[in-house]
Amino acid sequence: MSCPYGTVGQIYDYGVNADVVQKYDCMENTLNAACKPNASWIEPGLTAAVGLESHLFIFEGRHLYDTPVDHSCTDKYATLFVQYSCVQNYDEQAVKYEQISLAVATAVLIAFLFTVSIRYMYQGGKIVQLEWDMATVTAGDFAVEFPIKKQGYLDWKEHVYRAAGGPFENGEAPALALKKFMKHEI
Repeated sequence: MSCPYGTVGQIYDYGVNADVVQKYDCMENTLNAACKPNASWIEPGLTAAVGLESHLFIFEGRHLYDTPVDHSCTDKYATLFVQYSCVQNYDEQAVKYEQISLAVATAVLIAFLFTVSIRYMYQGGKIVQLEWDMATVTAGDFAVEFPIKKQGYLDWKEHVYRAAGGPFENGEAPALALKKFMKHEI
């Protein structure tokens, strides 16, 4: 018998499971009650483990029963079970608490730093995107679509472009003259 932490505290139950199907049952029930060991040395042997981290319970060559029992209780497939508690003193618990607190605090710090670094990279990525966008300025970035109705253009061409002393007489192309006119008007 041994405890993964602390020492053996209290023996709750023990017995023998005669059936292979129930070999992992760890408490007395109606199926294994008839096979409960009744030898006088068993209880003192089990209670000797209380307060120890581990205890070798030797029963080889000894009989588990003082009185005759069914053959299935002593069969080669029968398994002995002992149910007990493991206890830890306050000092050991305090050390474990401090260790787990340190581990949790470290994990929280790592998560925080990871979040901050991801945020920094994300924000830095936005700035790089803006710099790249500014470095790749195209004519389309400054182009403005200004819809002009056909009749409005024809009126402008007739009354402004071809007017006396207008752009037509100065040899300007209609598109350049329209651009200058719109610039002046806007």
